[in-house]
Amino acid sequence: MFWAFISKLVFGNIKSRRSFKKGKQFEQLAEKFFPASTFDLIHRTADYRDNCRRFVESSLKPDFMFRDKLSGKCFYVECKFRSSMIQDRIECCTSSQQLARYYHYNKRISVFLLIGLGGKPSRPCYIFLIPLREITELRLTPSFINKFRISTRPPVKAAQIWKNLNFSTIGYK
Repeated sequence: MFWAFISKLVFGNIKSRRSFKKGKQFEQLAEKFFPASTFDLIHRTADYRDNCRRFVESSLKPDFMFRDKLSGKCFYVECKFRSSMIQDRIECCTSSQQLARYYHYNKRISVFLLIGLGGKPSRPCYIFLIPLREITELRLTPSFINKFRISTRPPVKAAQIWKNLNFSTIGYK
């Protein structure tokens, strides 16, 4: 009963299956930014179909957890694709509860938001990799996110992930 409530809370804000399909397409692209040659894949969140059949509790975590093979540092990545800005802002999360949940995970292991903007989920016009600790509101301004713009071509370099991030705790090893 409790997990049914959580499932509705987490997935109830999504307007259609189409948004999940776009999200899945962007996640497939996102995974290419963190190739197996450089990063171990530690966790991948269950997809919409799995959660419709039976809610998977770990779906509350960010989409991916990777480990940098060179440094041993682990980090989460939450993927968000946005077709466009709304009132000159980009919505980074669908609710304050979702953002709070990511902050909870960020206490132990760094969480990054990978945001694709414009174009298609499989080929966004812009991509941003934002440390969660830098985010203080649900709707982000272009001037804020532009500081975290990365190439739209995978892969991302590990050094780029750790740039401007004082990674004081390694978390999982």
